[in-house]
Amino acid sequence: MVGIAFGVDPERQEIGDVLVARQLLAYDLQRVGSNGTRTSVVPRGDRVSPSPRLLDRCRAAAVTWRECTVHFGLVVSGVKLVDNRTFRDGLLQLAGGEVEGGEMEGAGLYAAAHRRKIDWILVKAICDWADGAKGFRKAERQGIAARNAAQFLSHTLRQGGLTG
Repeated sequence: MVGIAFGVDPERQEIGDVLVARQLLAYDLQRVGSNGTRTSVVPRGDRVSPSPRLLDRCRAAAVTWRECTVHFGLVVSGVKLVDNRTFRDGLLQLAGGEVEGGEMEGAGLYAAAHRRKIDWILVKAICDWADGAKGFRKAERQGIAARNAAQFLSHTLRQGGLTG
């Protein structure tokens, strides 16, 4: 799956940087409880991994990719369009702080691929920071991100090693 995502660290990441999910966490699967005084939120889903072969091909392609930085790591996925720094930071805390970015379609991709036993990988690029400023130069930034993600996948495919 290719598309756009939010990044989490503008000091380390840039608009247009590519994110490749080494793991995916569906953040909507949660247990919300209370110990009487504090609400606690605990993730209930597994961190799922993409096809090792597809991940390997993306890692190999990143070595010769010069258009932007490629970040491999945990991507959070859920049904909410996140444009609030407090909510985003809560997702980072829920996932243990090691998140590269987030998006809305990956959990569905995983569920469909898992049911049909099909290899999958998530390749997205950063278009915003989910910080309340999603509308700032939105079309331009989404265009940059979509182009970079698609071009990185095309570069990966040209490297070969996917048949058989």
